[in-house]
Amino acid sequence: MNSRLFVFLILFFSIQGWAEEPKAPLRFELIGGLNVTSFDYKEDVPYPLKSEEKGTFVIPSLRGRIFIPQLNESFFNAEAEYSGQVQSNYDGTTLQGVPVTHTNDHIFYRIETDFYFRVQEFLYLYAGIGYRYWDRFLSGGTGFREIYTWTYFPLGFLIEVPVSDALDIGFDFSSRLMSNGKIEVIFSETVTDGDDTTLDLGNKPGFKLQVPFRLQRKDSAYRFLISPWYEYSQIGESSFEFNSTPGVQTDIREPDSTTQQYGLLLGVGLLL
Repeated sequence: MNSRLFVFLILFFSIQGWAEEPKAPLRFELIGGLNVTSFDYKEDVPYPLKSEEKGTFVIPSLRGRIFIPQLNESFFNAEAEYSGQVQSNYDGTTLQGVPVTHTNDHIFYRIETDFYFRVQEFLYLYAGIGYRYWDRFLSGGTGFREIYTWTYFPLGFLIEVPVSDALDIGFDFSSRLMSNGKIEVIFSETVTDGDDTTLDLGNKPGFKLQVPFRLQRKDSAYRFLISPWYEYSQIGESSFEFNSTPGVQTDIREPDSTTQQYGLLLGVGLLL
């Protein structure tokens, strides 16, 4: 089943269910928290070249859900994260293969919205859309900036089981289909007569696994979220474009790369 048919079926049955059920109040969940993230980025470059980055960040996170009683408690989900400036350890080489290590600065943000359609008591299928932004400053030598942006489409399922009156445990898996990836390589900020070049990235799939624990007493509106997670993503090799920066003055490209991230989301909020 392709992604467009999957989304169509979810929307079709959602609208049909809405029309058949009497109206009832919506319920809302809003959770703010911190996402402790381990980041491991590696570019696919030929030996003896090397380009890798690792770091651990604490990223503020805000997410919400709107439950729809008319659709058997199906829900809309929205998430936003913004890192501010964080740092990683770079381990790589020059273009001549000479080893270099230094610290790079980054800014990450991500927004995503999904619709989870309840198909059985504990099972939801979902589809959505997200956007990622990664501002990376490589500080070796005179330094230069790279800004990555791309859209992605989550397709997945959630199994969420109440194990007691106060605790729900979930298993959430989704593929992440990348689209419209671009990178802007910026030399003008650090090099006299530097040239800026925008490259089209190759679109490659990834996936994300989450295991959310939601805790809430029946007599309380407060809800606590503890969610370990793992994400694997890829960026495909870009097109070649000429860059006229002094000392570069050649065709440049972005190589294939993989990023592995894992962490723990800790949140607190309200269920109304």
